[in-house]
Amino acid sequence: MKVVLVGKIAAEALELMKTYLRTPCQLVPFPGSSKDPAVLNLIADAEVIVGGPFTEVMGRTAQRLRLFQAHSNGMDEHDLSTISPKVTVANARGPEPGIGEYVMMVILALSKRLFWLDSRIRQGSWDGCGTWGDPPLLEELEGKILGLLGFGNIGRDVAARARAFGMKIRVVKKNPAKGRTAGVEFLGGPEDLEKLIRSSDFLVLACPLTEATQGWIKARELGWMKPTAFLINVARGAIVDEKALFETLQHHRIGGAALDVWYCYPSLDRKPCTPSHFAFAELDNVIMTPHLSGWTVESRRRRFAQAAANIDRLAEGKALKNIVRRPNQRR
Repeated sequence: MKVVLVGKIAAEALELMKTYLRTPCQLVPFPGSSKDPAVLNLIADAEVIVGGPFTEVMGRTAQRLRLFQAHSNGMDEHDLSTISPKVTVANARGPEPGIGEYVMMVILALSKRLFWLDSRIRQGSWDGCGTWGDPPLLEELEGKILGLLGFGNIGRDVAARARAFGMKIRVVKKNPAKGRTAGVEFLGGPEDLEKLIRSSDFLVLACPLTEATQGWIKARELGWMKPTAFLINVARGAIVDEKALFETLQHHRIGGAALDVWYCYPSLDRKPCTPSHFAFAELDNVIMTPHLSGWTVESRRRRFAQAAANIDRLAEGKALKNIVRRPNQRR
């Protein structure tokens, strides 16, 4: 079975795939861009493609394809409409623990004013110390409301960790009647968005990027947030209007934000690239990280172990896992 590992992430997992696979395969790494025409010769006779992003040209070329296996949970970067209906499409789970830990890390850093206090004590200021400075500045997480937009695997992991801190969980999701909701104080649909945002002390975006969620949070929605509330985005940058978010933070209309997903990304040449058209780096109320919350040593292993397991199942005629689209099922 020929398996092509498309893109830098997948190609660099070649040795991992060799470790996990039981099925004899011809593993072909292609670390370049999936838009590079050179990939087409490699995938023309491939039965499995791992990685991507999957493009329209790839869909026309890969005539022997049986499985497209994404190495991530999100599928918004792939053009699934161009994949033959005979092909199984699957994704990989595994980023939940890393993202859950990241969310709690930034919640604590923001609410405890960690970086501000660190900078002040380095200058000899004892701000925030009740004995030698001002009255206490910090609040506890116990009883605070964590609002979640989206309640899939990632949202549920975040909720479980937040409950350990005594936080109350409120959720808005696309289909509130579906899925597990244990430990949730409030559960609503998109029509309850304003209610959720107005009540949240921490608003966490954990929903997929779709036509419905593109630009979902605009200036009006940001205006519903409490002036003391924090926004945490570990979903996709495009869910929040870029200009509105910058201006909201610039004018301190909310407590702050932690952003792990962005609006501008580097190309494969890895040249320096600012993550936005606006100067978020000049703001003192935002934590900025380079889209890494779901990429840990452990999550990388889980993702490619799942990819290898699906290839083994395909070879053995068994049911695949983490299926996004079954054969002959159009989305």
